[in-house]
Amino acid sequence: MPNPVEDEDVIVRDDWIANGYARANEAVLEAMKVAVATEGLITEPAYTAKAFSGFLNRAREADPGKTLLFIHTGGTPPIFAYERDLTEAFSR
Repeated sequence: MPNPVEDEDVIVRDDWIANGYARANEAVLEAMKVAVATEGLITEPAYTAKAFSGFLNRAREADPGKTLLFIHTGGTPPIFAYERDLTEAFSR
């Protein structure tokens, strides 16, 4: 099967790495809230919530009618390591 993806189809950006590894900023926390409220996705701040934050930003920039796909490949177990920080952040 020929690969339907061209080099120009792949966009790599690091705009959403937030404050560093496993550190959340307001955009990451908002992405976590949106993911769980709209899709039932539990995300953690090290990887998945940052990726989802970028996805949300791209969705806002996308042309109307454009189809976007976010693939959540896991990452739920580490969420428990952030309980204290996330409880504090979400209680504000």
